[in-house]
Formats: sequence, C-alpha cells, structure tokens
Amino acid sequence: LLPADTKHTGYVVAQLAMPMHLVEAAETKLSADEPYQPLYKAISRTLMDIAEYNEVKKLALIANGRHPIVRFQDEDKMQIDNELVHISFSDNEEQSFLSDWENTNLVDMITLVFVPVNSDTPQNSYGRYLNKIQQILREMAREMGLDPQRDDLMLRFHQNTLYKMR
Repeated sequence: LLPADTKHTGYVVAQLAMPMHLVEAAETKLSADEPYQPLYKAISRTLMDIAEYNEVKKLALIANGRHPIVRFQDEDKMQIDNELVHISFSDNEEQSFLSDWENTNLVDMITLVFVPVNSDTPQNSYGRYLNKIQQILREMAREMGLDPQRDDLMLRFHQNTLYKMR
C-alpha cells in the first residue's frame, strides 16, 4: 500500500519538428552572432501569450537538442546538463515560464512541457487540463502557420505517483 502523503502528478510533453517556413519568416540572418534568436523569441512569445490566455500557468520551452526530465520541487527552475534539461516546478499557483534555447543553433525539434497546478486537476482528473493543452497546441499551430498534413506534433502525457520512502 502507498503512504498517506502520496501525491499524484502529471505533465504533458509536446514535440514539434522545426518547420522551415518559420525559419524563413523570422528573417534569420546567418551572418549575425545569434542568428536564431528572433525565431526562438517569436515562438516563445507566441507560446506565452496563448498559454496565459488559456490560463496554463506552468510551462517550459526547450530548443537546444536536449531531453527534459521533469521533477516536482519547492521552486521553479531549469538546470542544463550534457544531454538533459532538468526542469522542476513547485506546487504554487503562480505563473512560471521556463525556457532554454541556443541562439546560434537551429534545432530539429522544439520541446514544450506543460505542468498542471492543483486547481487544474480537481480530484486528480486530467481531462479538462488535457483539453486546454490541446487547445493551446491548436492555436499555436494556427498562429505559426503549421500544415497538419506536413508538420508533425508529437504529444505525450506522463502521470506519476510520488511519495517519500522512509
């Protein structure tokens, strides 16, 4: 049996293959010191605006070729290792947008991480939250001019049970 102080958590990871029309639209200047900064800033701004409108409070954008590892701790932070990005989110209801990208490198895949706050999942029910994420991704795809027939978006939902071993 599980201890009484068990906590159920979940999060969503979405991966978007970088569409070349976005690179062209961002007026990327390869001769610049940080040629992809305008591209990543535009994607980040679009995601933040849509998430805020849809009242999603905890999210991260990763465009550096690394894979996210999500943890639940006392503060919202991101730590970069060789191949991994350690992302931690707290239980509070405050807005938190974490991001990391490399302004000098064009990545093949953009990774988005969405983490619900307690008010998003009453009685550990994730249905409404997943509907919100689906709406955000639809709006983001529309804003970015993605073609559903050509551009791929992969979505994974992770659900965990956390407890302290004594």
